[in-house]
Amino acid sequence: MDDSGDRAWEDAAFNTRHLHNHLDRGGRPGNVRHEFKVKSTMGTHLVKCAALEKLQQQQQQEQQQHHSPPASPTVVLEIYRLTDQEDGLLGSLRAGNVFEATVAFAGSRKTLGKITRELVAQSVAAEEQAGAVEDGQEESDASSVSGNAKDGDNRAHNSRSPPADQASDNDEDEQDDSEADDDDSDDEGDAGGRTNKRRRQRAAAFEKNSFRQPKFWFRWQGGFEEDTTSHADDDALDGPAPRESRVHGSGYLVFANNDCRRFQGTLTSEQFGWNNVKMNGWRTRPQPERDFEICWTGEH
Repeated sequence: MDDSGDRAWEDAAFNTRHLHNHLDRGGRPGNVRHEFKVKSTMGTHLVKCAALEKLQQQQQQEQQQHHSPPASPTVVLEIYRLTDQEDGLLGSLRAGNVFEATVAFAGSRKTLGKITRELVAQSVAAEEQAGAVEDGQEESDASSVSGNAKDGDNRAHNSRSPPADQASDNDEDEQDDSEADDDDSDDEGDAGGRTNKRRRQRAAAFEKNSFRQPKFWFRWQGGFEEDTTSHADDDALDGPAPRESRVHGSGYLVFANNDCRRFQGTLTSEQFGWNNVKMNGWRTRPQPERDFEICWTGEH
């Protein structure tokens, strides 16, 4: 299928060279109109996408056949926060209760690859830490009886024999407090310098893709809820529970201008058979940076 016509806007957006113009409408130099701020992308965006809406319609038809409550028809893109290195954005894409994915955005393919590798590393580290905590909890439970007995003996001994150098310790604590006060003033100055440095780094990370129409490449990973009730025995009262499949893909997103209120984009996924299917959206509510649970695996 020839999709050259559908991709015309995308080619124009990504290949057109924009020049900075430091003149406002009145021609006065020194004013930059609508300067791009990456945090203006953050918030709740409603999305129109025929491919995602089709997924919802298919599930709604199945739910009606089995008298299940209908799913919400809304498709929502949430952009939550900057990445830890502040070189990209993290968010989620959700289509009712049918489809939900974590989304990573960046101003270049190279940076996007770096971000996804970091997300994989963080996921692996979190799994290893969870396993270590579980192992440690088992060891702690096994030794709790003997540990409690030893703690009782130590408390009895400490009550009989207070430390002889308690006075000297108090003197050292007072000296540490005075040194900490001096360090606080130095820390305030360092904090201001670090903040300015972060702002410069953030501006540099998004500078090349923010000329009038901010552009982002993105990758997504998530779950798709497959309704398996259509395969159940007709005589059975309860069919099998819905099954969630892991899905993944990529896409582009181009905001109309630097206020980031509206955008156009594409979605691609081999699993769904999507090849640059079109989507567009608009921001319904700006939001500050928010944290959320990132679900990203090392499979893709």
